[in-house]
Amino acid sequence: MGDTVEERLSFGNFRFGRKRSNVENEIRFFRVGRVPMMGNPATGHLIGLSDDEVAVARAFAAGEVPLDAVAGVHGALADQLRQGAYGARRLPWVRSAYLHVTHRCNLCCEGCYSWEGHRNRLPDPTVGELRRALRFLSRQGIDELNVSGGEPFLRDDLPAVLEAAAIEFGIPSINVLTNGTVLDPVLLQACAPFVSMLSVSFDGASADDAAWVRGEQRFDELVAFARAAQDAGMSVCITPTLHRWNMEDVPRYIALADALGVQVGFSLLSPTSTGEVRHDLLPRGDDLHRLARLMLEAAEGGEEVAVESLACGLACRDNCGAGITSLSVAADGSVYPCHMMHDARFCMGNVFTGDSPTCEERLAMAERVHAWDAESACSACDFRWLCGGGCRARTLGAQTREDPYCETHRAFFSGVFDQIERHLTKEDHHAVSH
Repeated sequence: MGDTVEERLSFGNFRFGRKRSNVENEIRFFRVGRVPMMGNPATGHLIGLSDDEVAVARAFAAGEVPLDAVAGVHGALADQLRQGAYGARRLPWVRSAYLHVTHRCNLCCEGCYSWEGHRNRLPDPTVGELRRALRFLSRQGIDELNVSGGEPFLRDDLPAVLEAAAIEFGIPSINVLTNGTVLDPVLLQACAPFVSMLSVSFDGASADDAAWVRGEQRFDELVAFARAAQDAGMSVCITPTLHRWNMEDVPRYIALADALGVQVGFSLLSPTSTGEVRHDLLPRGDDLHRLARLMLEAAEGGEEVAVESLACGLACRDNCGAGITSLSVAADGSVYPCHMMHDARFCMGNVFTGDSPTCEERLAMAERVHAWDAESACSACDFRWLCGGGCRARTLGAQTREDPYCETHRAFFSGVFDQIERHLTKEDHHAVSH
């Protein structure tokens, strides 16, 4: 197999190959405020360095100092280098994928990433065609499959598709995304053995809230759907889409999830790569900073928490993963870098017709998608290696050189590191007083 893929090893949710003698181009060094950092984009691992560790870490990255020698001087640093698989070659395995099992949907929501001109006009792909897609995705090495549409529960044979994914192709984690309005308890029961998580989109934290995205409030239906899914034995996550007019409802959604005994995950209303979205719903100006504050408060649980808890949510990224660690297969079999980029410019082939993209073709498309603009704000940003440049689909859709939510990312990371700096200052004062 040469030195391109020498070994396939596992490290948490990441894949990597055998160590090379010089891995400097795989490791990122940067500083946020007074905190020197090093990160491994292959695993997402981050290390906050002390000033006297920086030179040793750089020497290790350059292949000048072996790990054993690092351990002799800085044992804790060496442990972190091992844990984060620093020095491992990144391999081109896809981790997660979207599979759109139907064009059909009974709703027409603002900002829907799968909106297409032939919605509700084309027949569903057959189970056989979807098995071809699953075979292709399993060969890419995916660990997580997101089953989407259209509305997946409009398919009576959805259990057969999920069973093929879980049993025949052995995909470990399967998440079904639904609008929660097609309630069939028998169908839910049949799907349950194969579903790791059921994500139900909400457009309001109560029956009295305006439905900005859907146009009609269906809160009671969604609660009934979530409870029926729980009764069927599924784990449930409610997934509100945040926008300019509902972002203050973050605490209410968290309270709703607690009341229902489910998880909550927020998405941001975003333009796709084609720019389709109602722009009056997009946060702007001060909204972007307020959104960051709300998300930081949600992460903190309403109070300042241990710095380790916030730091655990950080990861080193040099891109958003589109076409590299993620793929999306449309309901017509077309393959795209991500579910937000169902755009003819980025189509890489079709799994239904046997024209599946090779690894080389996928990575060539990813290189095109992720090409850094040297003049963009990313090039001089302290947080570049934390957000990875943001969402490329949003950037392309906005026709700018940066993600429209760039200021939100900056404000969020700034808030996290403000807490880290306060923690370090307290430690310094404690050391001086003793």
